Amino acid sequence: MFKNFHADAYFDDITKVTPEYLKEKGIGGIILDIDNTLIGHNVPMPDEKVLRHLRLFEENGLKLGVVSNNKY
Repeated sequence: MFKNFHADAYFDDITKVTPEYLKEKGIGGIILDIDNTLIGHNVPMPDEKVLRHLRLFEENGLKLGVVSNNKY
């Protein structure tokens, strides 16, 4: 069912993923999980460093989707 979904790269911090890298790979948008990915468990909002980086993606024409499987 999801055979086309697989990781081509792994990053331990979202700020290590650059808009240039994504554009070189032909990626025009990304879907990010918020819980324990962009922010830690039980943290209500991303910190300013993460928010600035997400804005950088948008400023470079990348589309963003943020998802959560959290119950709250």
